[in-house]
Amino acid sequence: DEIARLTLVWLTFVGAAQLFSYQTGHLSLTFLTERLGVRTQRYLAFTTNLIELILMLVVGAGALVFINFNAEAVTSALELPVYLVYGLIPLAALVSAFFICRKIVAYARGKAPELVAPAIEQDAI
Repeated sequence: DEIARLTLVWLTFVGAAQLFSYQTGHLSLTFLTERLGVRTQRYLAFTTNLIELILMLVVGAGALVFINFNAEAVTSALELPVYLVYGLIPLAALVSAFFICRKIVAYARGKAPELVAPAIEQDAI
């Protein structure tokens, strides 16, 4: 049970960091933003990425505080140090922040960011 829980934590944060490597990794509703001008779309994308960056920094800092607060704690069944289990969270937040910063810089330069990871192609129906 504990291994499954720990694996879920790791996969969640590794997957989140990988998701930020895509230009548009998150699910989004674009029926409103598609009607806006290109400049406004770029401004909204810049603002959205800036908010994401702030949230990733908060998550990373919160995880560091949590790890520091529980520095001596061990897991109940495997008796692994808690910092080994939750140490991935600040690392994943840092990697996510890196990808978000790449997008912010691209939008600030006035262009769409290049894809870091390959685009997901949908099968033709």
